[in-house]
Amino acid sequence: MSLNIKQPIPAQSIKSAIRFFYKNKKINEISDFIDKVKTDLPSSEQAFTLMLASYVGHYDSPAAALKVLQDSESRFANSIEYIKTIAVTYTQLNDPTQALHYYEKAFDLAKNIIRINGKSI
Repeated sequence: MSLNIKQPIPAQSIKSAIRFFYKNKKINEISDFIDKVKTDLPSSEQAFTLMLASYVGHYDSPAAALKVLQDSESRFANSIEYIKTIAVTYTQLNDPTQALHYYEKAFDLAKNIIRINGKSI
């Protein structure tokens, strides 16, 4: 069954969906759900992944959240928000070298966006 939804899902709905799995102790079913999101809701995949990482970081550990983020990093390598979230996670893990690397990466992405839009820094 395909959902045929082309627009991004609202953040509050994404939060509710992820919370459902944690509240109902169905954490082992999340990966199947995320796989379905990837195929049926590609415009919301990043938001679902970020929300999942947030819950994993809270209920499990920042290291586990980092794993979630790294698993999808290549798909969202041009997302400032995604890269900043990885930087924040490294900060939580007390790894300032990697945190700085990812903050610099996010800053470089921002500079490129400004440059593409014809502005100068």
